[in-house]
Amino acid sequence: LPPNALTSVSAKASGFIKNSNKYVEGSYVKKGAIMAYLENPEFIQHQQEYLEVAAELVFDKQELARQKTLVVANAGIEKNVQKLQAEVNQKTATLKGIAAQLAYLGIDITDVSTDNIIKKVPIYTPMGGYITSIKMHNGMYVTPALELMEIVDENHLHLELDVFEKDIAKIEKGQRISYTVPALGTQVYEGE
Repeated sequence: LPPNALTSVSAKASGFIKNSNKYVEGSYVKKGAIMAYLENPEFIQHQQEYLEVAAELVFDKQELARQKTLVVANAGIEKNVQKLQAEVNQKTATLKGIAAQLAYLGIDITDVSTDNIIKKVPIYTPMGGYITSIKMHNGMYVTPALELMEIVDENHLHLELDVFEKDIAKIEKGQRISYTVPALGTQVYEGE
């Protein structure tokens, strides 16, 4: 197999495996299939932080608009406007950072609200193919460094051949071949 025909499935964050699908070695999976879900209280905490910073940012933007109106009317202090603008910029950056973390985990921020906190995130297959190994089960604590599953895409199998020097001139790109694999019996396979 070429290097891009083999992939490892791992979790994007640490957590506990929940609701793993009942795949076994040799099963075929499609790209994007949900293999299991990952749970971690930190996912809830990140969403809570996102909602808190978003609420503070709304208030700070409203206060900034009020202070700018006062400065225009010569009734406010320019220093207050500058301080509020810095706070708005800081909270905007914090909000975007938390949103990027949630997106990396697979949590869509448009789905996050005070009434909808997502407790688990799916673990998807990055490509379709056959499962060659499974190293996960429900309740297992995993980290991103741990390989949970290995998938092989058999669409680009390569055959390595030794050709005698006297026959090398007879070999052409795209040429059809027949071959056998002694360990698999006498079945004849076709290749290009």
